[in-house]
Amino acid sequence: MAWLLTREEITGKIEHGGMIIWLLTQQLTRALEKDGITGAAKIVSDIFSSGPEHAKALAYRLLQIAERKGWAQEACAYNSLVIAWLEVRGRVAELLSRAANGKQLSLFDDTDD
Repeated sequence: MAWLLTREEITGKIEHGGMIIWLLTQQLTRALEKDGITGAAKIVSDIFSSGPEHAKALAYRLLQIAERKGWAQEACAYNSLVIAWLEVRGRVAELLSRAANGKQLSLFDDTDD
């Protein structure tokens, strides 16, 4: 017997490098619900593939299905991810920039000794 896990049952960390788009979509939706824009951005910032964009596209498709079926709570969750996507991508850029600046400072600090 097999079944899909609910978003609440899925871990917050990507275990498959973002290659399973369904899982990534659920993790991003859950992170957004739980930790806001920054939570979703932290997941995306670790993935260097088109997986996050595919997850956003799947969220949009799931939103359409949920609306058609009358699943208001699911539609709201996916709609939140779709609407927040530009902000998530902006926060990812901030996180990556901060990480890069921190690494550069560490490199320069090591060479000054």
